[in-house]
Amino acid sequence: VSSGTLSGTTITWSGTHTTLNSSTDSSSTIPPAIATNNLGGGVAIYVPSSSSTSTSRGLFYKTFTLNGSTITWGTQTAISAYASNTNEPDRPYCAYIGEEGGSHYFAVSYRYGDPGTNGQRGKIRVLKWDGQDSVTVGAESDVESANATTNHTRGNINPKIIPIDYGRFLYYDSTPSGVISSSIC
Repeated sequence: VSSGTLSGTTITWSGTHTTLNSSTDSSSTIPPAIATNNLGGGVAIYVPSSSSTSTSRGLFYKTFTLNGSTITWGTQTAISAYASNTNEPDRPYCAYIGEEGGSHYFAVSYRYGDPGTNGQRGKIRVLKWDGQDSVTVGAESDVESANATTNHTRGNINPKIIPIDYGRFLYYDSTPSGVISSSIC
């Protein structure tokens, strides 16, 4: 992740780069999801290592603030922990959904579960950020009614969130049969 500033049609990069994923494994297949509150801060959602069988294979977040071209990162914290044959979270997506009482709200969706016979499904949860480094992580909610247990149906799980207005957003994904489905939350 790098910061840049815009002047007319020219972007000037800060020269400082932060790597959220390990560059020594296949985690580039799980790119980070980043959302901003458009006030100089936001949240990055990522999987540090996709080939590890340790806690670094879980889904994490870090808050950030931007001052000029300097990014200040918060503490790495788990959203969905890795558990062998139970949960290998991936495909994160994050959207800013509003501000209330000085706190900023982000909806985070991801694919949850076992890529083997136990199956996977889409999940969503809300992060409430105070603008510093304090985050309240909401309860994890299912957005599919059944686990996808074949490679084809697991491959169709790619949850996305689109903010509509304060406190409401559109969640869309394909169903295990490959049909695109959507919900207004």
